[in-house]
This record gives sequence, structure tokens and C-alpha cells, in this order.
Amino acid sequence: MVYLNPSMLNNRYNQKAFMSPSNVGGAFNSGINLRRLRYADVLLIGAEAAYQTGDIAKAQNYLNQVRARARGTQTVTLGFTPELLATPIDSAVLARPAGESRVFVRYVNPTSPAFTAGLRGFKSRCVGDCASATIPPVRVDTIDIVRAVDGTAITTLSDYFTAVNSKTPGTNVTLDVLRVRQDSVTGAISTQTLAVTIPAQTLLPSVTATGQALLDAIWQERRVELGMEQQRWFDIIRQNGVVPGRAAQLMGAAFAPRDTLYPIPAGEAAIAGLQQNPGY
Repeated sequence: MVYLNPSMLNNRYNQKAFMSPSNVGGAFNSGINLRRLRYADVLLIGAEAAYQTGDIAKAQNYLNQVRARARGTQTVTLGFTPELLATPIDSAVLARPAGESRVFVRYVNPTSPAFTAGLRGFKSRCVGDCASATIPPVRVDTIDIVRAVDGTAITTLSDYFTAVNSKTPGTNVTLDVLRVRQDSVTGAISTQTLAVTIPAQTLLPSVTATGQALLDAIWQERRVELGMEQQRWFDIIRQNGVVPGRAAQLMGAAFAPRDTLYPIPAGEAAIAGLQQNPGY
């Protein structure tokens, strides 16, 4: 978990990997100086290599190890990830009785003109006069507070996951929901009680596909597992060598043919008599 540090520069930069600032070191020691290689990355590299050498069973095994770690002990999902309602929103804004369910799902409205305090889960870092900022703070427009799952009362995230995990995939699950909305102009809060029915699904089931479908599954797993870890662009360029035209298909106008090659340093090209790569 990474806690908000108001004095941190570039606080929107990816912080999936974080080390304590108490790390000892020199004046230029970085708190994110990770000399580690992600095991999931190794498994997915292995899965792709096994696929390319025709060892489909090994490719599936490596891929499914990553998916098994991601789902942990949770095997059933309703298709969303709930959160625990922040205490300031719970008490100061909603003024709900103590002991009521605090498990909720948020719906974010990033374009709301309202700047008043409300169902706000995120806040942009403002410099100067925040009230006249061009881009308003990201503001939660609607939250669904989950009070019960098929009649079983829910007050904690553990309650929710335990209740959902007991359901059979394919069966319908009914949620007792208190929907809370805030008017984007007036800031007025309204509530509505709903019975929401959602089919239970298997969470991250093991992949049994073969052929191109298996390779696509490996590539997709890399995209979601390694999200915000600065690997996507290099994956796309590498995959373009396997499936010609893939980079242009994924990147559209942002992709140029020269992007599949690095420039050759001019000095080295002159010494060796090499022609510069196209586009540089």
C-alpha cells in the first residue's frame, strides 16, 4: 500500500512498486531502486517462449500460475471490485448510523462542475487557485453501498468476499443496495434502495485455449498483470515481429514504422560504414 504524501513530487507517477524512504543509502539513493525481477514477468516470458517452441502444456501452466496467484482464495466474482467507504464520506457527508454497511462500489464523474465537498474519492493536486482550475477534481458521482448478499448482511469487505465466494458460478445473486447520488450542480444528496441481481462468474478461470487464442491470452495477461510498469510499449513492438502489423493496429496514428527500430548512433554508423535505420 502507498500512502498519500503531500510533499511527494510527481505524485501521479506509478507507485505499484514502492520501498520505504527509510532505506539507507547515499544522497542520491532512490526509494524505488528495486533490484528485483517480477516473478509474474518471468512466468509470462516463459509462457510465451514455451508457446513459440510448441510446448502448449507448459505455456498454459505458466500462464495459469499467474492467474491463480491473482485470484488467491477468491474463486467467484460478481464482476466488480468493492471498497471500504472512507470514514469522512461515511460520517461527515452521509451521516449514516454506526454499524451500517460500509462496502461500496463507486461511479466516477470526472467532468462534474461541482467543486463542493461530497462523494469525492479522488482529488487532483491543485496549485494556486483550485476553484478556478481548468480541470476540476475527480469526483465520485454515485456510490452503491452493498448491505446484503442474498439476504446475508454485509458490513466488511471480508463479509462480502466470503458471501460471494460461496455462490455457484452461473447462478443469480441478489444484492441489497443503497444507491447514493449527489447532484453535480447543487450538491444535494439523494438515496434509493435497490435489489440488484447479478450472475455469479468464475474469477480468472484457468486458460485451456490453444493456438493463437492461447498466445492472445498470454499477451493480454501481460497487459493487465504488468499494467503501469512501463513494459507495454516494448511488448507491442516485440509482438509486431510475431504478428506483422500488430503495432499499427493497436497504436493507430501514434505508431510510425520507424518505431520498430532503434537509431544507430551516428558515430558508430560512420566507423562501421552502416546505413542509418529508416526514419532517423
